[in-house]
Amino acid sequence: MKTFYSLITLVGLVACNPQGQEGASTIERTVEAFRQALVDADTAALERLTAASLSYGHSSGIVESKEEFIRTLATGASNFLSIRLSDQQITTSGDVAIVRHQLEAETADAGKDPATIRLQVMTVWQRADGQWKLLARQAVR
Repeated sequence: MKTFYSLITLVGLVACNPQGQEGASTIERTVEAFRQALVDADTAALERLTAASLSYGHSSGIVESKEEFIRTLATGASNFLSIRLSDQQITTSGDVAIVRHQLEAETADAGKDPATIRLQVMTVWQRADGQWKLLARQAVR
């Protein structure tokens, strides 16, 4: 019986761990900063928020490196007028976080009529030097 109560106490401590809550809060803030950097086409922020080995997958099947991804936004080939995220779920394991959400955006990509897109997105973030960096992203319609 004593072991049972010890186990219940341990589970309660883990569930209420402020470090875990702080970690989720930190990744939420990072995802929001990334969302805003996409809308602003803020290349300096995108540089800071993405890993050197970024694999950025679009719903069209195109996969870009970090350099290609940032260049596409900087040139206006990909242009987000607004982005709204919903139904966000965050799972962390050590220095890795998986974030899933629905993305609804207004776009005005170069050479195309303005459009509204709705996607399911999964991003993988890695904590390096105290900061979350986007390592991979994949979107599907």
